[in-house]
Amino acid sequence: MTQPENLGSISPNRVPVAIRPNYMISYERGPVCIYVHADVFGWNKRVKAEFTRDIDILQALLGEPVYVAGRGGGDLKLAKFLDLFGFLFCGSVISDETQKAVPIFCRPFPGKPILVFQH
Repeated sequence: MTQPENLGSISPNRVPVAIRPNYMISYERGPVCIYVHADVFGWNKRVKAEFTRDIDILQALLGEPVYVAGRGGGDLKLAKFLDLFGFLFCGSVISDETQKAVPIFCRPFPGKPILVFQH
């Protein structure tokens, strides 16, 4: 396994679960769910296939839905990425830092309920 030069935005609350040359996937335990973060350094068909395999395996091992806190403001690149991997809009929360609504997206897991976020 090769570690990328730039590990992206690692915080003490994030646990890297897949480190690849072109991306890193990490999980973060939130108050009520697991958030998934992806730092992507390069993208092509092969990387997409590897990323898809990794995110599917990781979620199967976790056995529950995973969530993404969006950036708001209509980030089209993020929206396309989330749609590509089956994430659904699940509401929004108010950021403690900015006092603005932050959209929350969920990647469902079969047989498990999805949380709905309402601010």
